[in-house]
Amino acid sequence: MRKTPQNRKKMTPEKADWRLLYLWGGLAPFITLGFYLIEMGYMVVGPPIPETLLDWFNLSAERPLTAFLYQHPLDILSAGLYALLLLALNRLLRRGQEAWMDMMLLAAVLGAALFMSHRAAMLGLAQLSTDYFATSDVMLRERLLAAGESLAVLGRPTPQMPGYFFLALATFMASLAMLKRPGINRWTAWMGICAGVLIMSDHVSLILWPAAADTIMILSGPFLVLWWILIGQSLLRFSRQAPA
Repeated sequence: MRKTPQNRKKMTPEKADWRLLYLWGGLAPFITLGFYLIEMGYMVVGPPIPETLLDWFNLSAERPLTAFLYQHPLDILSAGLYALLLLALNRLLRRGQEAWMDMMLLAAVLGAALFMSHRAAMLGLAQLSTDYFATSDVMLRERLLAAGESLAVLGRPTPQMPGYFFLALATFMASLAMLKRPGINRWTAWMGICAGVLIMSDHVSLILWPAAADTIMILSGPFLVLWWILIGQSLLRFSRQAPA
């Protein structure tokens, strides 16, 4: 018997369920803040942070776990979580803004990759420390110290690095897109816009007005933290809604 349109099974596309992405994207900023509290708490109760590279080598040899935590390894995970947050925003905000959100995602991935690579470089100090104390060759020790200085410059614990600039750019772009998305508080969007502008201005001021860089960096902190909390709450709220 020939099938008629009435007998054929209607094939309708399933609604995409992005709630798991929204859930982890919403948890990401709170996990990141937890990482920062762990690092800051350990710095308060732990020994003084080394001032010279030889101090770093000595700390790595005597207290390897402390030296490891002082090299900010949790920042590597934090950068990945930041990218996860922006990936969730890319999915949530992309309707009608596909090209803009794809450019935002490119900035987010580039920023996270650069940030993680700079932080990971600092972890190489542990092996340099081992090699340094394992040899009595003066020339080799000098070369190891020079290599360590290069790694320390790359991994210095400051947001004033290229990766953070691109993450700030992605934050700025995502926050602009929020202004067109119903269901997200406009104050949340403006917190992200202010944070992105201040962080990018901080990087520019390093070249044009170095004396103002630290002040701008400090001002950007509260805006970024508040944006993390607000957008995290928004994503968690969307994760509890039916698939769209």
